[in-house]
Amino acid sequence: MTTPTSVIVVKVGGSLLDVPDLGKHLASWLEQLKRATLLVPGGGPLVDVLRELDRRHSLGETTSHWLALRAMSINAQILSKLIPDSEIIHQKSPSWDRWVEGRVAILDALEFARQDEEEPGCLPALWSVTSDSIAARAANVLGAGELILLKSVDWDLERNYDAAEKQGVIDPHFRNLIRPHIPVRLVNFRRWIRETVSC
Repeated sequence: MTTPTSVIVVKVGGSLLDVPDLGKHLASWLEQLKRATLLVPGGGPLVDVLRELDRRHSLGETTSHWLALRAMSINAQILSKLIPDSEIIHQKSPSWDRWVEGRVAILDALEFARQDEEEPGCLPALWSVTSDSIAARAANVLGAGELILLKSVDWDLERNYDAAEKQGVIDPHFRNLIRPHIPVRLVNFRRWIRETVSC
């Protein structure tokens, strides 16, 4: 049986949602991990629209935060259609503590945040809390064995956290969520696809 500590949490950046054949490329990449995986979809274009609506109509950070989580839930549904045999889960799902070999789990960020609200270490309802921090929080709650951020940029997080924050590669809350026992790495998934396709 797969245990939570052998699970890898993978944040799938919203910037990747326009990648052609994203599901096929993700499935190929996930096969290389050979471990149970929890995908955390980013907000992408849907959250960009919400940011603009908040700017125009002053919706407020708390309202906008929860709307952004709804957008991430929509993206979870999209990913589930792109990846065969995947399953959308949250803390109260049967698969949260007992992982089924060969299946990819996808986090419903809205339900996760609802159930995590007011728990010790829960995330604040702010625009500055992005899917990076939600993935890190999920990794902590789950007790994952690794956290991987799939993005559209190259970055060595271990050496450049300060610069990564300044450049917007990670959000300002992310570093505070890092735990020594959970390794973190960033993968430029667009570059991985290019290199894989060209082989």
